[in-house]
Amino acid sequence: MSSIAIRVTFILLAVACVLAPCTARAQEVDLIPHSTPFDYNFFRQFARNELERGPTGLEPLRPWTVPPSFYLKTTVDPTGEVVPPEIIEHVATVLVNGVREYSGGRLSAGGVETGTENRPASTGWANVLLLREISGAMPNIAGQATLGGNQGTMWLRFDPDDPRLFVNDPSGCYARVVQVAAHEIQHTMGYYHTSGTYAARHADPDCDVANLSESLRYHGGVMYSRPRGNTDPDTDPDGYTLNATAAGSQPVVSCSDALVAAGGVIR
Repeated sequence: MSSIAIRVTFILLAVACVLAPCTARAQEVDLIPHSTPFDYNFFRQFARNELERGPTGLEPLRPWTVPPSFYLKTTVDPTGEVVPPEIIEHVATVLVNGVREYSGGRLSAGGVETGTENRPASTGWANVLLLREISGAMPNIAGQATLGGNQGTMWLRFDPDDPRLFVNDPSGCYARVVQVAAHEIQHTMGYYHTSGTYAARHADPDCDVANLSESLRYHGGVMYSRPRGNTDPDTDPDGYTLNATAAGSQPVVSCSDALVAAGGVIR
């Protein structure tokens, strides 16, 4: 098994004794245990893209450091068709719930706004666009998203004529585009695809992000306790600011129909 720097929470004392009585300042240091419940192999896939980049191409962490807000465009590009309000509502629900789940409870969504205009990228916001077709490097793209914070764009393929729109689903939470949104929010929050070892993630009948185990929430909490730019195994960048608000570099992750159906699991 690969080694990882082992850290435990301890108290660091800073002592000042210049022309005054000595004083001590307690500082908590948050460190990762190399034992259960932390799974090093999973974390390197989920948070560092080891599955697609390999052990020598691990990515730095890209968490949001501000509460993400979402702008949902309510018309389909490029045709201008109006998206049913219940679809917009359900997509918004899975995105808001996903912020809480994928940050290990450390963040809540800042808010949701809707409209028909295009909005420029803005710090603290993820723009969500619905398109008839998404062009990219692979065929049959169901969804696509920039990865990590502190701004982003999510593209969801939406075909009003798709027979899967409301198949045996009175709630609408199993509508295809809602399921794709439940997948893409993991990328918006800073995570990559994983191997078949780990559980798939979809929305349930309440439009929650279901099948998110306690282990996934735990690892989300680990990533969201680190600054953007933290590198493997657990090295913070020089001069970092934990809550820096500027948006960093963001790769774009594309997801095919088959990949979304498998819950983001590459087999």
